[in-house]
Amino acid sequence: QADDKGETHAVYRLASVGYYGYWEDLGDQDTAVSLIREAHQRGAVGTEIAPYIRWIGRSFEREGQYEKAAPLLKEAAEMGDLEAMLVLGKMYLYGDGVAASNDTAAYWILKSAQAGNAAAYYDAGVLYQYGWGVEKDWAKARSWYQKALDSNDSAGKSQAQRALDEMDAAQA
Repeated sequence: QADDKGETHAVYRLASVGYYGYWEDLGDQDTAVSLIREAHQRGAVGTEIAPYIRWIGRSFEREGQYEKAAPLLKEAAEMGDLEAMLVLGKMYLYGDGVAASNDTAAYWILKSAQAGNAAAYYDAGVLYQYGWGVEKDWAKARSWYQKALDSNDSAGKSQAQRALDEMDAAQA
């Protein structure tokens, strides 16, 4: 009823209910995305709806349906969703559902890291360590790895420590 009255938040809440399978078409992501986009057209701010779009994109990505995931993750990333930026960047790095492009991968990964996504710090370091989409720069790589070590991202911390140890061994 709230949707029929044009209430913006009702539309994307309805979309999330549909996505999680609480209506007849269980897990109908296409309908959920349509409703989310309608909420955006009605005035919902991108930062409010981007997580919903990311969740649907991530569900496709986790299922290996990269061609369906990529446009949704890009849409969420363009709305400012930091996790979507990181995941999309990795998809470009590995060519999952998109044409592989180190430059595009670096754009999205660095945008996520520079905006404060601790999960992206290690990946930003990798870009600089190997020169993928950026000029190879071990000082910048070390800086990003140190940020990962100083963060609360446990996976990034352990990966960053291994990378720093590898760089130290290579310089010895």
